Amino acid sequence: MTITISVNAYWELLLEIKDTIRLYDPSDSLDILWQYPPRLGKGQSRFIELREGLGLCISKYQLSDTVITKVKEREHYLEYGFVLLGVGETRHMCKESSMTFSAEK
Repeated sequence: MTITISVNAYWELLLEIKDTIRLYDPSDSLDILWQYPPRLGKGQSRFIELREGLGLCISKYQLSDTVITKVKEREHYLEYGFVLLGVGETRHMCKESSMTFSAEK
């Protein structure tokens, strides 16, 4: 089954699990760890703000199903993504950007 959600709905899911957000390194307030939303899968993400305007997000999670996140056209920063294990796909369209990630079966 494929789950299609807006980017706003995705962030709302993250806010639902705000109790899981904590500092990875207690001495560094810019190094944050949180659990992945259980409705989508299991795992965690870590965000490290390296300097103002430059951050690094490291995620390790397994999706329950394929997830498509719909994002409206916007000006945004340079973004790189890597899939080290499993299956991942990113698609960009003129009027709408769509990111698709597939669960490994």
